[in-house]
Amino acid sequence: MWTVSAHSTSLLFLAVLLGVDLWGIHLFRRNGIPLHFQEVSATAQDALGKEEPLVSAPDSAYLRAEAIAGGVPAAGLSGEPLVREVLRWTMDQVRATGQGVGTPRPSAREQLAHARAGGGLHCGQMADLFVETLRGFGVNARIVTLASSLSPRTLLVGTSTHTVVEVLLDGRWVIFDPTFHVSYRRGGRLLGAAEVHDALVSGNIGEVEPVFHGEVAYPARLESYPVPWMEHFRHVLVAREHDTAIWKSIPPQRYWMGARYYHVGDEGARQLDALYFTLVVAVPALCLLRGLSLVLALSSGSGRSAAVLRPALAFAARTPWLPSRGVGVLIRTRGRRYLPAQRDPSPSLPYRAAPSP
Repeated sequence: MWTVSAHSTSLLFLAVLLGVDLWGIHLFRRNGIPLHFQEVSATAQDALGKEEPLVSAPDSAYLRAEAIAGGVPAAGLSGEPLVREVLRWTMDQVRATGQGVGTPRPSAREQLAHARAGGGLHCGQMADLFVETLRGFGVNARIVTLASSLSPRTLLVGTSTHTVVEVLLDGRWVIFDPTFHVSYRRGGRLLGAAEVHDALVSGNIGEVEPVFHGEVAYPARLESYPVPWMEHFRHVLVAREHDTAIWKSIPPQRYWMGARYYHVGDEGARQLDALYFTLVVAVPALCLLRGLSLVLALSSGSGRSAAVLRPALAFAARTPWLPSRGVGVLIRTRGRRYLPAQRDPSPSLPYRAAPSP
């Protein structure tokens, strides 16, 4: 028979489990990576964004008009010269680095207004502003996140991340960094992020050189950044934004329908994706099943609802991979009791990343 002690143990277990889950999701979100890491081939990653943009650009027409008013030619330029002009205009609008607009998903218009009012933007928001302005001029671009390290260990010791923009020129992706006002070149040819990464892992990074495009108002400079620029290219992740519909942003469907990073054979990304799956799919499902077991336990323990839910509750109690370890909660339905085996607790890992510029 259920006792107050048994109910208290079950409620405490659910509270702790839910608290750990929310804390883990908060840490992912705070560090800018509340995303599903999807593995693709190198060819598939290169194709991302060429036919269909990976990010929306609702303010592109407004930003184009502002850029033209600020000196970017409305016609007569195309290709790399146009991209350089738009990059220069973007970086002249922002005169300070900082944490940026405080809202979770600020629009590019809000970011520009914040900057013109004297506020600073970080590298991710500089990339957003640059990409939307390019789209206003009909130039295709995508956002790429770089990381110096990416593994469960970095959840404890931190890592350095940076956001850049790749622009599609003559069918190739080329980096234009709206934080440091640089591109990267080897043998007179501008490079994309994957090409710099390949040079790094093959030991040929000495052949790659940063190309500074000139002085602008935004104050960040590559030579003064505390992390060597080449270290960021150890992990290259192409970002795709998610649908803003609320029902697609909550667990568990956010894992499949939310934003994501695309990577090529990155073991650290695989491990982080497994952790993210646990936090947004497995643990919420377990909490739901345990919550249902409590509802049934507090009821009469009989009736049609108990009969319908009994298989799911038995599954929750006996499935070894569910993180319900160390709890001996009795689940009573129709007079039968299911006692989970005593198991070792599963660790949960916090995430703390070094701030991006």
